Amino acid sequence: MDLMLNDAQVAFIQAVAEAGIVSVDRLNDWLENTTEVPQDVGEAICQAGLVNEFELTQKLGHFLSISMASDIELEMYAHPHPMIP
Repeated sequence: MDLMLNDAQVAFIQAVAEAGIVSVDRLNDWLENTTEVPQDVGEAICQAGLVNEFELTQKLGHFLSISMASDIELEMYAHPHPMIP
C-alpha cells in the first residue's frame, strides 16, 4: 500500500535510518505492512517493536546533536518558570 507521508514524517524516518537506529530494510518492511499513516511515526515504530522509546530518543538525539531530556529531568523541570504566566 502506498502511504501518503508528509515531509516531516519522511524526514523522521530518514533520520532514524541514517542514524542506524533501525535498518532501512526493517523500516521498508514496516512501511509496506502499515495500512494507515501514523500520526506519530516515532511512537508507531516503537509500538511495532522496531526499537524501544528510550533507545530511539537517545540515539536520535545523539545523531542530531541535540540534548534529549530524560524522564527524571522532565519531572524535575515540570513546574513552570515563575516568570511564565
